[in-house]
Amino acid sequence: MNKLKKFIETLSVKDLELIKKDLERGTLQKILDEKIAKDKRRNCPICGEMITQDNFKLEFGKNMRTTAYFDAADCLAYFVQTRLKK
Repeated sequence: MNKLKKFIETLSVKDLELIKKDLERGTLQKILDEKIAKDKRRNCPICGEMITQDNFKLEFGKNMRTTAYFDAADCLAYFVQTRLKK
């Protein structure tokens, strides 16, 4: 909430009034819902296809763990062969 508060403090009264109207109309809720839904979708980093299930998941990294999701075994294999050999 701190980020939002800091952002709001930078806005003009005119901008705040427009945001208030969006809140009252439900427009802001729709925008937030769409952004959250979009960010929850995953695409395969190799072929770009949308991933519908977490069937192929790879966790890697020493200090900071990273997770990658793949749509098929061939994309996972390609990733391991080309990217993790470095």
